[in-house]
Amino acid sequence: MSSDECIDVVPTWAQDDKSGVCNEHREIDQRLRAIAKEKSGLDADELRWLREAERHRVWRKLGFATALEYLENVFGYGPRVAKDRLRVAKELGELPGLESELRNGALPWSAARELSRVMTRATAAHWLARARGRNVHDIQELVAGHKRGDLPDDPKDPRLLTRRFVFELDARRQGLFEQVRAICERERGEYVEDVDLFEAMCMSFLAGGVVASAPADDEASTDTPAHASADVAKEKAPRPAYQIVYLKCESCSAAMHETRGRRVPLRDEDIEHAECDAEIVREADVAAAQASGKRRPAPTLTIPAK
Repeated sequence: MSSDECIDVVPTWAQDDKSGVCNEHREIDQRLRAIAKEKSGLDADELRWLREAERHRVWRKLGFATALEYLENVFGYGPRVAKDRLRVAKELGELPGLESELRNGALPWSAARELSRVMTRATAAHWLARARGRNVHDIQELVAGHKRGDLPDDPKDPRLLTRRFVFELDARRQGLFEQVRAICERERGEYVEDVDLFEAMCMSFLAGGVVASAPADDEASTDTPAHASADVAKEKAPRPAYQIVYLKCESCSAAMHETRGRRVPLRDEDIEHAECDAEIVREADVAAAQASGKRRPAPTLTIPAK
């Protein structure tokens, strides 16, 4: 073995360059850091041009209905990421110091995103001084509990502290979630953040998710007349304001859930569960009803009304 040939050794960051061990790891590190710096510069350029795009409303001139639709077409961003990019782009227009830190690679995009939530021109120098040399997690902790205009050393507001919840959903539950989001967005006329959608679903459930049920034994009052319990038992739950629509092929029995412009396949057990209490409307019946001038045919109930 020649003296200058690379050999396998146990890696250590304390290894001296003069030891004769190959320094490929240092070259790899330099290349990756150069890419990270270049990427930060590209992020800064993107945010700058996003401000210009918003100022000129270029998506309307190009035939797109919204900026979110345009950014999905250009960058492949989902609504949440696109909205975040537009927000940070607008904030950086008022925070040249933070934009400069992003452009020269001193701070990555994720750090700039967090700092832009709390920084103003008057407080920018204080936040940047505290953020330098910290990783993104540390910056998130630094920003947590603060509102725009606060200084880093100001007391944290417990009402502003948040906790992260991550849900992994299968295709059926994702379809349900996205359908609820579409309904909520249609009613509000704007994109709804996950946290706002979660709150709306909780409030909807608490306001009337369980209705017209007789009180439990431990909740029943001894002063309640007997006929009152009977009246409650006779009450019927109101018809749902919205229905979950599943599409099922009569020939192959494959089922789909259509949501937000795409169809999500369902498992056999999902459609079996749905058919336990469902309204069945066949395509042939829909065509016949439309031909006779009716809006829709009477559905077949898997559970009779009586």
